[in-house]
Amino acid sequence: MTWSQLEGGLQPALVSVLEDVLGFKNVMPVQKAVIPLLLKNYDVAVESCTGSGKTLAFAVPVLNKMVQQFITEKAKPNATADVRIPGIKCIVISPTRELAIQINQVFSQISEGLEKSIGLKIGSSILIGGNKNAKTSNEDFTGINIIVATPGRLRELLYEKHDVLINLSTIEFLILDEVDRLIEGNHKFDVKEILSKIPKQRRTGLFSATLNNVNIEELIKLGLRNPARIRIKINQNTLADNDKKGNFILPVRLQNNYIPFANRLEKILYLHQKLPKLKEKKIIVFFNTCHSVDFYTRVFQTLFPDLLIWKIHGQMEQAKRTKVFNTFNETTSGILVTTDVVARGVDFEGVSAIYQIDPPQNPEYFIHRVGRTARGTATGKACVFLEQSELGFIKYLEENGLSFSKKKERSIDLTLESKFKELMLTDKDYLMKGRKAFVSFIRSYKEHLLKDIFRFDSLNISELSRSFFVPIIPKIKELAKVQGKRVVDEDYWEKAQKVEFVDGNQQKQFKEKETVLLQKREQMAKKKEMLWKKAEKEHNQKKKRSYCDRKKAKERDAEREFEELAEENRLAKKLKKGLITEEQYEKEQRRLDKRFGNVVEF
Repeated sequence: MTWSQLEGGLQPALVSVLEDVLGFKNVMPVQKAVIPLLLKNYDVAVESCTGSGKTLAFAVPVLNKMVQQFITEKAKPNATADVRIPGIKCIVISPTRELAIQINQVFSQISEGLEKSIGLKIGSSILIGGNKNAKTSNEDFTGINIIVATPGRLRELLYEKHDVLINLSTIEFLILDEVDRLIEGNHKFDVKEILSKIPKQRRTGLFSATLNNVNIEELIKLGLRNPARIRIKINQNTLADNDKKGNFILPVRLQNNYIPFANRLEKILYLHQKLPKLKEKKIIVFFNTCHSVDFYTRVFQTLFPDLLIWKIHGQMEQAKRTKVFNTFNETTSGILVTTDVVARGVDFEGVSAIYQIDPPQNPEYFIHRVGRTARGTATGKACVFLEQSELGFIKYLEENGLSFSKKKERSIDLTLESKFKELMLTDKDYLMKGRKAFVSFIRSYKEHLLKDIFRFDSLNISELSRSFFVPIIPKIKELAKVQGKRVVDEDYWEKAQKVEFVDGNQQKQFKEKETVLLQKREQMAKKKEMLWKKAEKEHNQKKKRSYCDRKKAKERDAEREFEELAEENRLAKKLKKGLITEEQYEKEQRRLDKRFGNVVEF
């Protein structure tokens, strides 16, 4: 189906830009299903696999409405030569900066085409954290019709920048991309605050590759009124049947594989053997933590200087992230080592394979990760590396509708471990990065949602540490109950203690920090010694008080015995002299026994 054949009808100028300028000749299934509904003012909740064309599915209706308004205004008798669409018409909210950048690029490309063809100027603005050129004043939003933002940055602008007043009364479309991510964690609060500022009379579109697990009540809270729920499989030209087995959808042209390994060290050694063979390919390698990305990127960049290897993760400065993002997107070959920061929605052109060294903490992210390849009509491969104890993850995914092929077992050169260790001993920076990566991996492993599969208690910590090439297991609270030796390799540990930073500034800073740390340790030791002496003194004083008390008690007991004996002698003399009778004597004796506590009752 072509764009001009879509139900509801698109403006010819927009069709021309889509086909001739951007080169999109045919309509994808998700676009065929969604665009007519948004054109007819329906709310939609759309689940479609990654790479299926969701961005154009919501961008086209928004821009089509603006083209219609432009043509109507242009046809009025008193229309000026420079007709502009007044006010903000659409807000798109994305959970990640990279996805927001890419969505904004799509709007900008189409807008540029429309300006050249019919003179329509559409202003779009991107609001993301870490952007030094972010809009910060009312003047910056003059002429802006579309805002693409991350939730935290937009909420900050609406609630905390009191000098910036954005008029939201003209909004006609609200799009939440990767909505399942937006309604969890901190994003949920931000989105709720944003929704309270946006007019209820609008069209709302929710999009994700894993929307099936979001219940209808959660969608209604986002402002949808009886939404049309759409589920698309990219290999079908019709909506996917809701009764089909499984909750997950993958592109049909994706080859989905897994490789079992004995331990994590084998994963790293196999990756080392594999990378040189991928020199002409464009691939993405996923790890679970930022420190792991930093460590393995540095290691592989050194071991393979002829390979193009980049890294990107959430703790990098935004300017560096954007530079890497654009560079990798434009290249035809290379390796991107990353976390889940690029797992959702981001479209890298020409990615041929995905390698997941660490399985995702949230199983839904498996879908988003592998969706970076086999996008649109392209083919691609994905492979997840699993230890033998983690193979239950494959069964879980198969029960949710995915299929896998087990790759043939490959021979792994275990002697490569010594090559990594030799590299580690050339610069203390490797050792420090390896330690941080190990600690972050331990902490991330405890956060797996499928704890019955990824069991922290079953980890062999000593074997695991070898995959990070650390000579000694760090002391952290997560490993407090772990038994066994901390030193993994005595000889390796002895050599590692003598290694210094190659970078002189790093070595200087390390020595300064080490000096400060030693001073703090000495202060803590002195403080502990003072506290110990104080406690010992109080204990001795307590013992001394106890001795005095016992001595006084003995003296009181002696006085009582002497007094009792004197009273008994007095009574005996009275009885002998006949001053009291036997009966009176016994009565007085019983009184004395009670007085001095000598009565025993049976």
